Amino acid sequence: MKKSILTFVLLMSVTLAFSQKMFNSTREVGVKPYIPSKEFKQKVSDFSKIPIAKNEDDYVGFSDKDFFQLKNGFISLYSGNEISNFRIIFDKKQNWVETQTYSHCDVQQEEEYYQFMPKMTAQINSKNYVVAECENYFIITNKKGFWYELQATNATKKEDIQIFVFDKDLKFVKMKKAEK
Repeated sequence: MKKSILTFVLLMSVTLAFSQKMFNSTREVGVKPYIPSKEFKQKVSDFSKIPIAKNEDDYVGFSDKDFFQLKNGFISLYSGNEISNFRIIFDKKQNWVETQTYSHCDVQQEEEYYQFMPKMTAQINSKNYVVAECENYFIITNKKGFWYELQATNATKKEDIQIFVFDKDLKFVKMKKAEK
């Protein structure tokens, strides 16, 4: 009996250690500029299907000013303009880690945003948290799949801000503390 329990615990530990983490996104926003090589820019363009900008002021595509280094050494591609609604994260070896795409209320009533938000906000409200009007929800995609994240504030303690994580079927998975 003890051997089977020990074997089960050992197998679970090994499985957890080697599995890619699901529902854990990169929340850090890079502040240090990163200058990508031509090869890396071409790799990103091929992967994302986004063209490389012809110059720094070009609104079409991405340029060097859109790359940032994170504290953990990862690289973030994020265009700071109001048109972009994505962020792509690469590891230190320039391999894709995840893509973060956000949706917002500036869309037609029949769009996904208005179908998803009521389902997520109802679950959030049941935990005594509230979602700000027109709050963005994020779709996080990695090699394992995708999930949704939505920020909410505690109804009684306004300084308590949490990120609510939902699986692909919009079922609540977990909460995690939002960084300020």
